[in-house]
Amino acid sequence: MLTESAAKANGWLSSWWASILFAATLLSLPADAAPLVPQRPVPSADVPHLIEQLGSSDFTTREAATRQLHAKGDAVVDSLLEAAHQQDDLEVALRARWLLEGIPLVRPTDPAQVGELLDGFAQRSAKGQFKALTQLIRLEHNAGVEPLARLARVSPSTGLAQLAADVLVQEWQPNNPHWPSLADAILSGVGSSKRPAACVLRALAGFSEAADNPATPPAESLAALDRLETAVNAVLKETDSLSDDGPPGNLFTNESSLRLSREVTPWLLLKCLTHAAVQAGQEARGITYANQLFDRGYPWEGNTDDAKANLLFWAADIGVAAIINHLPKDVTEGPEVQPLTLYAAAWCERQQGNQQRAAKLADQAHALAADDLVTQLTLATQLRHWGIFDWTEREFTRVLSAETLRQEAGVQLAILWIEFLNDQEHFAAAADATQALLASESGRAQQLNRLKHLGYSPEALAARGHYFRSRAAHAAGDFLAERQALKAALSVFSAELDTLIAYYHLPDLTPDEQVWIRDQITKAAASLQQRIAAEPENPNPLNEYAWLVANTEGDLAQATRYSKRSLTLAFDSASYLDTLAHCYAAAGEPLEAVRCQLVARRHEPGSLTIEKNLQKFLALTEQP
Repeated sequence: MLTESAAKANGWLSSWWASILFAATLLSLPADAAPLVPQRPVPSADVPHLIEQLGSSDFTTREAATRQLHAKGDAVVDSLLEAAHQQDDLEVALRARWLLEGIPLVRPTDPAQVGELLDGFAQRSAKGQFKALTQLIRLEHNAGVEPLARLARVSPSTGLAQLAADVLVQEWQPNNPHWPSLADAILSGVGSSKRPAACVLRALAGFSEAADNPATPPAESLAALDRLETAVNAVLKETDSLSDDGPPGNLFTNESSLRLSREVTPWLLLKCLTHAAVQAGQEARGITYANQLFDRGYPWEGNTDDAKANLLFWAADIGVAAIINHLPKDVTEGPEVQPLTLYAAAWCERQQGNQQRAAKLADQAHALAADDLVTQLTLATQLRHWGIFDWTEREFTRVLSAETLRQEAGVQLAILWIEFLNDQEHFAAAADATQALLASESGRAQQLNRLKHLGYSPEALAARGHYFRSRAAHAAGDFLAERQALKAALSVFSAELDTLIAYYHLPDLTPDEQVWIRDQITKAAASLQQRIAAEPENPNPLNEYAWLVANTEGDLAQATRYSKRSLTLAFDSASYLDTLAHCYAAAGEPLEAVRCQLVARRHEPGSLTIEKNLQKFLALTEQP
């Protein structure tokens, strides 16, 4: 678990993909859709004739055709989609859409959770729909994946169907041991659909199957990459053709999903294609794909300079740092260049081994923000996000020493910096920084007390400092000093969770010590239960209870429920996902742990703690 302060910090960093899921909430489905009729063979010549009859001037003919097409179930989805979006006969289009909306997403074989989340979906508020779909993508054992894939297949809205596919595409990462089972559910959901949204999902599943297998000949992986590129290009062509004021063929595309699909889908799919090219050993192709992201711009991102910088950081992170060599000079030169973009370019240069060029760009970035505290704070938090220690240290040092920084903000930022030191395993430095914060002018003690409800009380921080000393001693092999520091921490604040966990796992505990630490853990858990009862909408105590129990002992089922609840309240928090992963690992479900941890890493790519835990869970999947 990242600490509570680190979890708070995660909220400062924007997560664009929640907007994707918000658009998906706008799907309109019948409140009481009839059970799906099993697919039956359909003569190819029969379907066009029946669809044509949907527009017949004869009422009896129209109704008969409607009944027959409904009876054929989802075997005629592709034909109905084509009819729903054609521009020649509005009557046919409207009836085709009605038939599509009559195909339910929930099937008899789906777990009860899926039905609960989608029951009455169309009647919910936008917030309620958003909540349902965000929970759907995170249901354990991929229970919500196939329904999302069905949505990508059957939604009358082209934009919404692609957004559903986007949600699924975002779950892919190279060599993800959890992906094959997810891909199976996706393939089942999209069936044989020829819709671009479905085709790109099938192509991604096929590429992953080839590229993740070391025995696959390179030519086969390249062929799979070619197929993925073709599928992505088909989606881009379709997405680029969508228009707010287009012909009647777009009547069935919700305006919100339309806009997001045009703006977000290319960004997401080109990033996916870039990553796939890197996995296939095609760096040059990856750079070509990534360049298209720069060419398209960032209309949905808000701050285009931050978007440009984050794209460069991401490119360096996945292995295409050389993209910096292919971009216009105005990215790093000229009067409009921004400090964060310069730092990102510097990171690309460093990843290529160009240390002098990297240092020069980083120094320029630092100097450019000399008189702007807000920009300095942005630099500090973004560099922390990517785990670039030396530049993060420089920017945090400058921000924390700024005379114009408000005292309360200074305390919060100091804690954020301390926890980053801990995450990066600079334990002694974290302990020193904690001690310095507690020893600062007396006015800060008042500020610390104001933050008690966030776990920042002076006693809690003092205990945290002793905990950092224990980690430093452990790393140095001084196990006596480690034990002494843990005891000191608990003597100051007996509910310091990481200290309780570390003490619980000390080797050679005497029977009396075992009884004592278990008693302390029980008391801490009971205290957290009281907080949960008093603050049912606060995710922090839920997460803390789950973290404590998953790493020691207690009601693991309850801990897992609490962890899931915390993620309902704070969707995809990296810290809370890390906790849920530990719950799954403790329950003997390493693949579910990996699933959660990969998402956590996606949201916090610079966290050494999250990365180390991911490697631990991956190792568990390889055990017999």
